[in-house]
Amino acid sequence: MSFIQRLSVRQSLAILTVVPLAAAITFGGWLTYEAYEERAAAQNAVLLERVARAGGKLAVLIPAESGAAPDQRAAARKATDETRDALLKAYGDVVTTGFNDPALAAFVENFKTRFAKIPGYRQEVDAGTASSISALQVLQPAVAAGGEITRRAGAMSQDSDFARAAAGYYAMMQVGDGYQMLNRLAGEYAKGPLGMDATRMFMRSAGLLGAYTAPFRESVPADILAEYDGFFAGSSGQAVERVRGLMAANEAYTPAPGEAELWEKANLERRAFISALIDRAGDRMTHMVQEKLASATTYLTVLAGSMLFIVACVVALSLAVTRNFSRTLTGIGDRMKTLAEGDTARAIPFVWVAGTKSAAWRVPSRSSGRRPSATPNSRPNGKIAANRRSAIASRCSVEPKKRPSSVSTRRPARWPQGCGAWPAETCCARSSSLSPPSSSRCATTSIRLSRSCARLSPASANPSRR
Repeated sequence: MSFIQRLSVRQSLAILTVVPLAAAITFGGWLTYEAYEERAAAQNAVLLERVARAGGKLAVLIPAESGAAPDQRAAARKATDETRDALLKAYGDVVTTGFNDPALAAFVENFKTRFAKIPGYRQEVDAGTASSISALQVLQPAVAAGGEITRRAGAMSQDSDFARAAAGYYAMMQVGDGYQMLNRLAGEYAKGPLGMDATRMFMRSAGLLGAYTAPFRESVPADILAEYDGFFAGSSGQAVERVRGLMAANEAYTPAPGEAELWEKANLERRAFISALIDRAGDRMTHMVQEKLASATTYLTVLAGSMLFIVACVVALSLAVTRNFSRTLTGIGDRMKTLAEGDTARAIPFVWVAGTKSAAWRVPSRSSGRRPSATPNSRPNGKIAANRRSAIASRCSVEPKKRPSSVSTRRPARWPQGCGAWPAETCCARSSSLSPPSSSRCATTSIRLSRSCARLSPASANPSRR
């Protein structure tokens, strides 16, 4: 016997209820968990984007502070300090969330060390003793440290779209930083060949441009890249590239009158233009992660609500079907008990009767003396009738033809009701099944069989007759 056959009705009904419900809960739980993970990744991307964006803003604000006019220095320095504070706060939020990345922590500590030198440089600027080389030696390392924070924040995210956007944002910052160095070095080169410190800075600028131009062009949006190419195809961009080529040769060059001012103007235009592109790329990155977080939150909410509704429907349907099935089995069981007790008047539930539309079979009363209405499958065909008559004829050859004198012709008290309406062989079968056996009943049955045999003629063996 298989496992299913050994189950009780109660256990079978419990399985019918629990299995669909467990399947719905499992599938819905899996989908909800995937949506929750997606939203968690989007939320973490938002936190990391704040760190990355603050580092990118510093790459724009620190150079802008160094070139600000005296009446604009206070506002520029305030913007730089506020962005520095925003960076450290965003990093604190990331750590509080659970990110404990040693590399990011090291970059943040390096940034703090580099930024701590800026107040001293500001004092030199106010005193008028700051040189172009000192600005590069103090400001550029702080910008580079902020850029490393941006790069690492993007690499830590599980969101591939944000990681790609942060990589392009970082590459764009490095390209802008490389050109920013040329702005200071052009003034030094106009005085003569570059010295040791200036040459070192120029080599660093060339390294940044060579390493990050290709990643920048691959990662930034197409419209921003088109504007970038358009600027360097213009007069200001060509002037910047011409100065960079002269400094790469580091040969003695005496600018024509007004040429140095044109270089400086072109570099200032380049700085403003590149800074605006960096801000636009950062704004798009921020908008992207915010939109993805909102979409993930909406999807999780709708999915969770839908799964709860589906589970509720499955529970209600399973309970309704199980309860109906249980009531049906209970009704049939109760009817079987009453039928065994002799109640043949009521219908048996869910039993089909030929020729009717009702799903019940009404048992005829034994006192009615009528045979039950035969269904199409219960009516014997001609061959069966012929075999039955042949059996009766063979029994007639061995049955006594005369009634024994010792046997009473009176019907026994426990003779089956309505037997007179049944064929003789049926009465014999019914009487022989009675307990205890009675010789008088068997003899009476033989007499009835004898009478039936006497009435049986050769024509009655025709299969077409019943």
